[in-house]
Amino acid sequence: MYLPNKYTRWYYQIIENANTRPKFDGYTEKHHIIPKSLGGSNLKENLVRLTAREHFLCHWLLTKMLKDPELIKMKRALWRMLVKGSDFQKRYLPNSRIYASLRSQYGSLRKGAATSNEAKLKISLANTGKTPWNKGVARSLEEKNKISISRLGSVPWNKGISRTSEEKHKLSIAAKNRTKIQCQHCDIIVTPSNYKRWHGDNCKVMLGV
Repeated sequence: MYLPNKYTRWYYQIIENANTRPKFDGYTEKHHIIPKSLGGSNLKENLVRLTAREHFLCHWLLTKMLKDPELIKMKRALWRMLVKGSDFQKRYLPNSRIYASLRSQYGSLRKGAATSNEAKLKISLANTGKTPWNKGVARSLEEKNKISISRLGSVPWNKGISRTSEEKHKLSIAAKNRTKIQCQHCDIIVTPSNYKRWHGDNCKVMLGV
């Protein structure tokens, strides 16, 4: 699966060193030698404890050991490692030059990714019934005032931008072809975002509002 190059050799050298060194008392992170997204298991032989720096290096090397589509998965995994994590984790942070390079690569991935209507529908259905984290959270008068002040003088990004007839036609067709869902309680057909917010488990008919 991995390409027979120097990066693969370096990758396994880091893993071998980690497995053969004396017990390490410092902070470590668990690493899947064959990533789960590539079919790796949670079995002991596929796991190794690495320092935060070693863990980062291994994920960086993985982006040089594979070809698409596996390569795209590893680039996304590396970026998630940099920007996500629990409070107890002491993630390794590369220097600004490397960080900027990885951020640019991830941005290119996002621009080139096309999500099909089927994928969008699956995402929508997966989120159906989930309550937004801020639902029911009342803001204090002080918080409302701060939000109001921060928005004073701000101009919408699309204000003053006129669309051509061709652009308007494309938007119209996209809106007509947009995936829609029928609420099982009130039978109204709406877009996935409106379904999640106002229908399903939140439908007024079901709630008797």
